[in-house]
Amino acid sequence: MFKPGPLITGEWPRGFGTFGAVPAWWKQAHPEALAKKSNGQLFNYSPTGAADQTQPSYLHPTYLAAVKEWYAQVLAPVKKHLGGCLVAIQVDNETNLYWGNRYGDVDYSSVALTHYRDFLQKKYSTIGALNTRYGKSYSTFADVAPPSSAPSFTTPRKDNPWYADWYWAGQALSRDYLADWPRRAPAWSCSRRRPDAARHYCAANTNGTLTVVDPLELENCQPFTRAAMQLARPG
Repeated sequence: MFKPGPLITGEWPRGFGTFGAVPAWWKQAHPEALAKKSNGQLFNYSPTGAADQTQPSYLHPTYLAAVKEWYAQVLAPVKKHLGGCLVAIQVDNETNLYWGNRYGDVDYSSVALTHYRDFLQKKYSTIGALNTRYGKSYSTFADVAPPSSAPSFTTPRKDNPWYADWYWAGQALSRDYLADWPRRAPAWSCSRRRPDAARHYCAANTNGTLTVVDPLELENCQPFTRAAMQLARPG
């Protein structure tokens, strides 16, 4: 199995308390591309309190450009092994919002907030429909601010859709990051085909949804449901 990263969110790459595997030097050089908390501070995930455990905001263009360059360098040498000794590719392990508190901690960067408002617009189509659902009177989707703290037992029931949309926008953020993987890794394009029994898939689990990739035909990558994954799996 080949695990190119660059983000491996279920591992401790430099021992307990480290996280994610994106180089510390890169994060220090690009603070604008890091995930932020609702108070504007950089999000940090570390059970030991390590100060260098800030993490990239998934869809920030600076981060995505770095990912594409990384893939260009690391994938080319192993391409010839696809379908041979290389039988599986794991893009990431347990992709999520860094096990952070969605309500207050991650991700409130400008790119993530733009994605959130795009998510709302796709869901509701018109600001009037959102206002009806939320019981608000926003003028535009750009006026909608996400929750900055978690709901409680005293939270008015009418606010549930607002909290729920912020949560599901976070899931969509992780999904869209993974779905963009083929565009960032053109080096995987390969015309060589093997029998179905020899084809292998890499799957990224994002809260019940699997993104399935055939490494021998990556340009045709499509999202599948869990049931479709079972149908697609060889043998």
